[in-house]
Amino acid sequence: MLISNIRPYLKKIYFSNTSGICSSDVLNFTTNPEFSPRFIYYNLHQDAFFEHMMKGAKGTKMPRGDKNQILDFEIPNFPIDYQQKIANILTDIDNKIALNNKLNDNLFYKITPLLPVRSSA
Repeated sequence: MLISNIRPYLKKIYFSNTSGICSSDVLNFTTNPEFSPRFIYYNLHQDAFFEHMMKGAKGTKMPRGDKNQILDFEIPNFPIDYQQKIANILTDIDNKIALNNKLNDNLFYKITPLLPVRSSA
């Protein structure tokens, strides 16, 4: 899980399935075995987390989150199977949204040639 530590108000968070490297302005989180990584991701992918992050941010032009403040954000400690059920439902919803966005894009590209061309007079 990657979270931008610079300008937290931009709310940049990414769930990664691969290993790699990142900038020092990006925080890399791994989860304990008793937590579902997707469940943690969905808990952090909410306004309340980024508001919490901004409370400890330092700097005005390019604020950075305080790592200790970030670690104080409370996440419900449900049994792992319950966490996975919640994460699966939210992942299914995300997948459906992504599919709908692709369909919308496809429709836009199919209809664009059919639209009348406006002349600039």
